[in-house]
Amino acid sequence: MKEEITLREALDKYVEMTIWIRELSSPDLSGVKGAEEYREKLLRNFSRIGELAAINGDILERYAYPLLDGERLLTDDEVEDFLHFHHAMQDALHMENLDIPLMHRVMRRLLEDAVKKQDVARLIRELDGFITSSYTIIEMTARFYDCDDSFARLRAAGRLTARKLLTFLEKDVFASLPDEHTKQIVMVNARYDYAMMQPYTGERDAHAIEETMSILRHALAIMDDPFYREQLPNYDWRYHEYRVLQYFCNLTDYCNRTGLDEAQCREVCGYASRFYELWMSDVEYFEGIESRELMTMTVLRNRYLAGEIEGDDYRAALMELHKNATADQFSFDDNSVQVMIPLEAVLSLDPAHLTAEQGVLVTDFYRSIISYLYRMPKLGNLSFLLTDLSCLLDHFIDVPDGIDFETMCLELMAAVHPPTYVHSLSVADLTVCLTKHLFDKDPALFEGVPGYPDREAVLDFAWHSAVCHDFGKLYIVETIMTYGRSLYDMEFDWIRAHPSIGARLLAQHGSTALFANVAKGHHKWYNDKGGYPADFTLANAKDRTMIEVVTCADCLDASTDAVGRSYKTGRTLDDFIAELKERSGTQYAPYLEKLVTSGPVYRELDAILNAGRDENYRRTYRILERV
Repeated sequence: MKEEITLREALDKYVEMTIWIRELSSPDLSGVKGAEEYREKLLRNFSRIGELAAINGDILERYAYPLLDGERLLTDDEVEDFLHFHHAMQDALHMENLDIPLMHRVMRRLLEDAVKKQDVARLIRELDGFITSSYTIIEMTARFYDCDDSFARLRAAGRLTARKLLTFLEKDVFASLPDEHTKQIVMVNARYDYAMMQPYTGERDAHAIEETMSILRHALAIMDDPFYREQLPNYDWRYHEYRVLQYFCNLTDYCNRTGLDEAQCREVCGYASRFYELWMSDVEYFEGIESRELMTMTVLRNRYLAGEIEGDDYRAALMELHKNATADQFSFDDNSVQVMIPLEAVLSLDPAHLTAEQGVLVTDFYRSIISYLYRMPKLGNLSFLLTDLSCLLDHFIDVPDGIDFETMCLELMAAVHPPTYVHSLSVADLTVCLTKHLFDKDPALFEGVPGYPDREAVLDFAWHSAVCHDFGKLYIVETIMTYGRSLYDMEFDWIRAHPSIGARLLAQHGSTALFANVAKGHHKWYNDKGGYPADFTLANAKDRTMIEVVTCADCLDASTDAVGRSYKTGRTLDDFIAELKERSGTQYAPYLEKLVTSGPVYRELDAILNAGRDENYRRTYRILERV
């Protein structure tokens, strides 16, 4: 992108390229006549992604970053261009987000600029934008249990901003604001700021819960205050009431993830009844805001949590809602209906006392979610959807003769990011190859590996531990799909968290617990001086040899694949062997160099990286075609 264009034109181009990249990275099967054609389409797509990413990288380096990283005051035109960019990349109303970290960076710069200029109207606008941006990135990082530091920093900044904006609600300050539009922004945040205060994961935070509910009570009370009514004659108070009631109801989402006590659940249930009555008072108006199915699910959940309806009746009602919902629409509301309704039903069950009938219900719901995700376009709603999926995996129920945890994760991986699914299969094939030859040469190396000394049992463990090694990436798919710019420091933290996330998930299930150590250690260096996570030590691992083999297979596949993992041309097996020699004894175990370069192993690895990988792409196509 060598010609000089305006900032607005450059940023518009970035949006266009980003949307195109998302579409290319997860293509539909329209016009694709077979598995081989699907593989070729992916190769062409990721080659094109490389070209588009280069354009986007150039835009950021030449047009955006000099302004975002600079300290001078922005011009009015530059401010408006960045706001236009933000609205195009992050649509808060429709929950569309194309690059949350980048937009957070944009809004932070605009807020810093507004503070320096001491323009009250501008400051309020940018506080509002930063709160919206903070909400989306906090929702995103709340999934990453092993990134508490970045989550805490982002949440603290969001809370500080929300409290600052709430000071403008004080009547003498509110009355002095320059115009009605500015006052409306403040009034919107009278209800929306609750999002910065509510607790997310971890232990129940009674203070945060009460603070959140107090904000929402105040937002409702404002409606009855003549002062604010007079100050805002054109404000949509009906919409305001609906949103406050909706936010009250959402405090109990994910079957009361926040941890409201019984009294608080009953209070929220009262608001849910008011919420329902308001929606029903003007169906045509409120259907434009929220679907009937989503509204009904919300009300049902709060009635269940308040003890007004029994669990079986609650789940039967959810089943009926889900059955009647359209499964071929993909708006944010549609996503929520197709995923949240089954998820809420599953979360209401007691896994330790699951009946056979409930097991069938769980399995059917899991299958419906998978089927929907395969058909869903992977565009702007993906980030919010991943929050739902992370909750599903955190509370996954293994059902005898149903879908086990390993299968569920693989199906979800194939649905939301096929290249990572293919990578997992290829790493498993490579791991079995290396394990087989290494075991035949020196079986004592595998002492401590589950199944040892049974060769077939060790090979079975090798395949499953390898295919599960990247399950933690299901929580960070949108970060993996960030093409066209370098990752920020906090995004590298998220990437580095995926082994710990995967290990935590695998350890929760008897069927996969044995594979947790391999998942956690597969990015740790042989000498324990490099790689991650910091709290993992190879020297203490009983299955150390298997971890070392999976590490080798993982790096081998990643460096030689031209699709998905990298949009650059994949390297050859010989290129990887050169790296293996260079880093032997530091990153890689010393025995691996000799193993990989032996004739039979080399030939078998080469076949896996070519014909074997092609077959894994065909396998992916057959799954997509079946759905």
